[in-house]
Amino acid sequence: MSVTALTEERGRAFSLFMFVMLVLVWGLLWPAMKVAVAEIPVLSFRAISSVLAVISMVIVTRAAGYSLKVPRGSWRPLMIAGIFNVGAWLLLSAIGVTLIGAGRAALIAYTMPVWAFLLGIPMLGERVTRWRLAGLALAMIGLLVLIGDDITSFGETPVGVLVMIGAAWCFAFGTVWQKRTDYGMPHMSVITWQLVFGAAPIVVMALPELPHLKPVSWQAVGATLYAGMIAQVFGVATYLWLVKRLPVKTSSLSMLLVPLVGLGSAALLLGERLGWTEIVAALFIFAAIGTAFPKDAPQPPAAPRR
Repeated sequence: MSVTALTEERGRAFSLFMFVMLVLVWGLLWPAMKVAVAEIPVLSFRAISSVLAVISMVIVTRAAGYSLKVPRGSWRPLMIAGIFNVGAWLLLSAIGVTLIGAGRAALIAYTMPVWAFLLGIPMLGERVTRWRLAGLALAMIGLLVLIGDDITSFGETPVGVLVMIGAAWCFAFGTVWQKRTDYGMPHMSVITWQLVFGAAPIVVMALPELPHLKPVSWQAVGATLYAGMIAQVFGVATYLWLVKRLPVKTSSLSMLLVPLVGLGSAALLLGERLGWTEIVAALFIFAAIGTAFPKDAPQPPAAPRR
């Protein structure tokens, strides 16, 4: 094997290793959030973890040699993206895990590609296909399985499920907005400013309760540090790095594998129920997410040998 081929092989192996790390880091975030919000109020948890993420992201972005200068005309789009893609998503997802299991929350959160398709119709002019409509139907069935189980088991309105659907919609809107907007900035700089705009309102809302925080366990402290410095900073930076180096279908697999890790780790680490309801709902939701993956373009016929 030549030196060039060996280098490429090692590069692919390292990329796949980082892909596995990304799936584990994002999947384990869900039980970590459950641990943190059991002792820390939601607003304070998200305010502290978001400030840590902003500081870390600024350091990483500047260390990578990127400027944080914002071109004229990009402030408003960045603010909108930050509020939906970061602020609303972070806040609603944290509220969601206080109301339902972390595994269920992860499943619902990663229906985001399906909602992104719906929003992409008016915002991006996406085509409506039978394949995508099938994905929407599958997602609806999966969500109805979870909602119906909440109603029949607890006799209550499934507020947690609805909150997580709202989180997924905000995440989807931010993703579509990101796709349609040209910021004229490096991706790392865009993410940094989105974190700033998303964290700012959360910090303001948390100010009244922050001085009254009580001491918490080392597990809650570790979960907060994990959410802010590892899941957000390492996760975002690694995902952007992988998108440039792996086929789109491979990087998109994180949408399938992250909720699977979240569901499994919540059952193993937190003792959450993993019954037929969760399994059936997961199958429908995973199938729905699969329909949102980009399809391989047809390969042109090979040139005839001469």
